[in-house]
Amino acid sequence: MVHFFSQLRGLGRSEMANRFGLRDLEDACAYAADPVLGPRLAEAFHVILSHPTVSAEQILGEVDAMKLRSCATLFACCNDTRIAPLAREVLHRFYRDIPCPLTLQMLSKDESGIRCSIRSAQNEQPAGIISSLKSYSG
Repeated sequence: MVHFFSQLRGLGRSEMANRFGLRDLEDACAYAADPVLGPRLAEAFHVILSHPTVSAEQILGEVDAMKLRSCATLFACCNDTRIAPLAREVLHRFYRDIPCPLTLQMLSKDESGIRCSIRSAQNEQPAGIISSLKSYSG
């Protein structure tokens, strides 16, 4: 799951999540803009969005649906014109426009200088691995 729907390092508990998790919003935006990873993520979002009559939990299971919400929240914060709208559509369709509060909390502490413009439903505060992920084929 981490290779399709990346999230921030520290949210997942597995070794893979920590190894391949993104450090901050700057990493996420670089990921979205990458000529290999960005299109892969866009395609993964398109695949999920092609199932409008079922929930994310029905498609992925409960745990991976939480990872999808986290990923969509993270990439909705990027200004990438290809990825951010898809991420926002995932949040809209599967999560009633409610972003992942844990992701927003971590982004509010992000020191990269990039700020997230989406907010949680409760109006909370806004909120190096690229080559490794590109080479992953399994």
